[in-house]
Amino acid sequence: MHGTVTNLADGRELTYYHVEAGTGRDTADSRPLEPAPGHSEARLDPVAGDWVTIAAQRQGRTHHPPDHDTSFADLPEERARLVLDAWSDRTAALSALPDAAEGVDTRRLVVNGERGSAFVPFAARRPYEVHLHPKRRVTDLTCLDAHERAELPTF
Repeated sequence: MHGTVTNLADGRELTYYHVEAGTGRDTADSRPLEPAPGHSEARLDPVAGDWVTIAAQRQGRTHHPPDHDTSFADLPEERARLVLDAWSDRTAALSALPDAAEGVDTRRLVVNGERGSAFVPFAARRPYEVHLHPKRRVTDLTCLDAHERAELPTF
């Protein structure tokens, strides 16, 4: 995995992830800055009964990856691996946050691999939500070994 770091017009940092070296993006973000958005708000999800935070500053996004209409399951293994590596990279950057652990109820088990599992979490927020977990306890995705990294994208 290779990453290209750039800055958006508003100063935020953005990392593009790609499989091959030299395929990074070097185009500057020249979009005009819009006025600062209003405050975030909390909305009640009537189906789940949960309060959900809506971030006002995230409503004007226009960029999507080329395969944004493809489900994770339909990605080729090389692309799924890139997603896993990008998740690992972002996890490393955010590793100061507290981690959470959850047991797996076998009635919600989707895949039971040799080194990991995929399952629907208790009280899933979406009907298609599935969590991928290694079978051994790790602090975060950066601690996955090569065999675990190879198996998880096959789920």
